[in-house]
Amino acid sequence: MRRRDLLFGAAGLAAAGLHTADAAKAGLPAIEVGVANYAGVSPFYMALERGYFRQAGLDVRLNIEAHTAPLVAAGRLDAAITSVTPALFNAVAHGTDIRIVMGRDRVTPGCGSSGVLWARRAAFPNGTGDIRQWIGKRISRGRSVGADEFLFDTIMSRSGIDPGQVPWPQLNTAQAVAALIAGSIDGMMRTENAALDHMAENGIVREEAGRKIVANLQYSYIIFGPGLLTRDVSVGSRFLACCLRGVRDFEAGVTPQFLRDLAATEGGAQSVIRECRGYAAPGGAIDRESVRLARDWSVARGYSQPGVSVDSVIDDRFLGPAQKEAGIAL
Repeated sequence: MRRRDLLFGAAGLAAAGLHTADAAKAGLPAIEVGVANYAGVSPFYMALERGYFRQAGLDVRLNIEAHTAPLVAAGRLDAAITSVTPALFNAVAHGTDIRIVMGRDRVTPGCGSSGVLWARRAAFPNGTGDIRQWIGKRISRGRSVGADEFLFDTIMSRSGIDPGQVPWPQLNTAQAVAALIAGSIDGMMRTENAALDHMAENGIVREEAGRKIVANLQYSYIIFGPGLLTRDVSVGSRFLACCLRGVRDFEAGVTPQFLRDLAATEGGAQSVIRECRGYAAPGGAIDRESVRLARDWSVARGYSQPGVSVDSVIDDRFLGPAQKEAGIAL
């Protein structure tokens, strides 16, 4: 865990106004939540900072962890904010209590970096807008078996291109940025709101053509593990109601301190403060078609076995009561 993550996690708990020890003394239900700190989780931090969870009688504890689905499946986390990965489908196939309970981020033009190609201008003399120009180029798309690979493959398939025609250097974001500027790769794609706008001075252009192809595709969700799925439904629904209240506040223009702190260290978060207020799914609705696409991609890639239905990875018991409690009419 990075020091910055520790600081943000501690700041969130302090803003909630209730320390873990105090919550334990009060006998509040503890909910261990896995979250990777990036601008897209701002609505969750909004709910945390405003004390919504505490007011709902919940003791929410943070675990700053990127690979959350396996931890939820193992029961080490009760919930997580994460993309749909093969780990989820595989866990369900093996009978594990892990389910999607609420929809979150969608690919939204002009907001964040999901589906954006950061390309070296010199490598694309005819421009980057025609997806066919990507063939043969060396494009890094984050770690495998994740949202970056899923979005990239979906862009390729919808454009009639075999993803295998585009070489894939597997690099982390820092490595990819350095390689892109140095010219050893031709492009990169990242779902995270990384501070990348400054690269224009190094001959790097931001291309939205791919993002337009996957516009409104849902790629992030809240998932529950056995710790919440086997509890009284009211506990999980109260948790989601607090999340929905955070989304509503954020979309109304309120900025949590978490995002202000993030923007101070990662310039890319500034665009979220200015522009990204409507990328969350309305009312937390789960887009089953997006889940189906993720499942089919996972099977086609050989990451999951066929036979897992979309309905089997979704639990609808919590969202309806949560919407009602949060005063959301759909």
